[in-house]
Amino acid sequence: MSTVVLVGEVDGDGIKDVSQQVAGVAAGMGDVVGLVMGKAISEAAMKLASGKIVIAEDDTLEHYDPVKYTSIVSQVVEQNNATRVLIGATTMGKDLGPRVAAELGWSYLGDCLEATSEGFVRPNYAAILNITNDHLDWHGTNKNYINSKFKIFSNQIKKDIAFIDDIKFLDVISRKLNNMGFSVATTNSGVNALSKIKKFKPDLII
Repeated sequence: MSTVVLVGEVDGDGIKDVSQQVAGVAAGMGDVVGLVMGKAISEAAMKLASGKIVIAEDDTLEHYDPVKYTSIVSQVVEQNNATRVLIGATTMGKDLGPRVAAELGWSYLGDCLEATSEGFVRPNYAAILNITNDHLDWHGTNKNYINSKFKIFSNQIKKDIAFIDDIKFLDVISRKLNNMGFSVATTNSGVNALSKIKKFKPDLII
């Protein structure tokens, strides 16, 4: 049976609900090794629904550190010969997941609707509804916030659909998608859009 590393997140003196939900999914996929990281989190970590729990506790882990957290997850994976890592789709999880995959040389699948021992189900659409000066306490700068927003498109494939409900960011969006490897044609008119669709036969319409 394969081994799954489950990354749990602390919420106060307990574990976040989404982490407990992911634990239920992990239980059906193999032997589960729970991992909780942070400062003074031992008591909370023991509440993660996993038979085996690894606790990485240190003052320097009080706040999410991408480099340190990625290193710890990767070490736990290698020490347990794990073949999968499951993380809740939280702000931290969506940032940490791709980093861990890159570190391990694994593929990454985000925003799964369902996961079982048979495989994963993912949505074929993604959306950015607005970009404002928000959540800067977490992201630090507006640029970091925008970059984080655009990670939602990183797992899209041909024939997927992306929704962006903010025309004033058309140029920013075009540059971002070009940097992600897309060939981009833009328009701000529905009539022109129809003609461009016929001409370019796009794989992705925004």
